Amino acid sequence: MVVDFGVIVSFIGGEEVIDAFTNLLYSALLRDGISACRSNCGDDALEGNHLRNAPDGLFICMPILSMYYAASEWCLTELGWMVEQRRLIFPIFFDVKPSDVRGQKGALERPFRRHNELLDREMVSGWKKALKEVGGTKGYDLTVEESGSNSHS
Repeated sequence: MVVDFGVIVSFIGGEEVIDAFTNLLYSALLRDGISACRSNCGDDALEGNHLRNAPDGLFICMPILSMYYAASEWCLTELGWMVEQRRLIFPIFFDVKPSDVRGQKGALERPFRRHNELLDREMVSGWKKALKEVGGTKGYDLTVEESGSNSHS
């Protein structure tokens, strides 16, 4: 079965703020007439269904990069696939700095320390390469302030 989406929003749910933001983004895309799909890396029912069956060049990938995204093996595999397939990627840096994504520092350092200890080095190296490339891509920098309001730079 071929999936026909204009935009795929890749994220890991579970945190209220990320879930709320993802729902708003998804709703806005649909409201503006853009076909969209949410790929929740934490939802086993979706694993492998959306990205690998999509036709070449038909969609934009919007990974919502966060410390939670970096902790998910599935999210990182999905991101690696996006980069490998040369998809158009518009990253959203959700409470992480693009420079931290590029170098797996700050909020991403701890999950990557764990990945390095427990997983295949070649796989982790591929994820690092994908994060370095995506972290160097122009995207949307979203910072969640303690007050709960959002800002971007």
